[in-house]
Amino acid sequence: MNILHAMKIPCMVKVGSWNIRGLNDPLKQKEVRSVILANMFSLFGVVETKVRGENIQSTMAVCLPHSWKAVHCWKAVHNYTTGPVARIFLGWDSAVFSVSPVFTSDQLIVVEVDLIQDKRNFLLSVVYGHNRIGDRRSLWEDMSC
Repeated sequence: MNILHAMKIPCMVKVGSWNIRGLNDPLKQKEVRSVILANMFSLFGVVETKVRGENIQSTMAVCLPHSWKAVHCWKAVHNYTTGPVARIFLGWDSAVFSVSPVFTSDQLIVVEVDLIQDKRNFLLSVVYGHNRIGDRRSLWEDMSC
């Protein structure tokens, strides 16, 4: 009997993010998928995506790992509804996490994340603030709630 199989080893879950500086290029979309797969991320945030509404579904289809979508069900949220483009994407493997959006703005997505395996949970904020101080004021107001 292999001793490693007999031991209870806790599963480590990986979470990552990337400031992509534009996600409209198909090569960048494939690179996001490659980074997720190479690092075995189960939850991944992408900021500064600049993706227009009509391209969100096709972009997410390329970015989220195909093999994981086939085995499990990858899910995602974005903030397109709050501005002219989606600035933030957050995708996760629904076999690992249950994610519920709490708040979304043009600079912020807040979600409640539940780990399915052990029922632990946490709040996660993904932020991509505006460049100008005046435009960021609403971010600080949103984060203080």
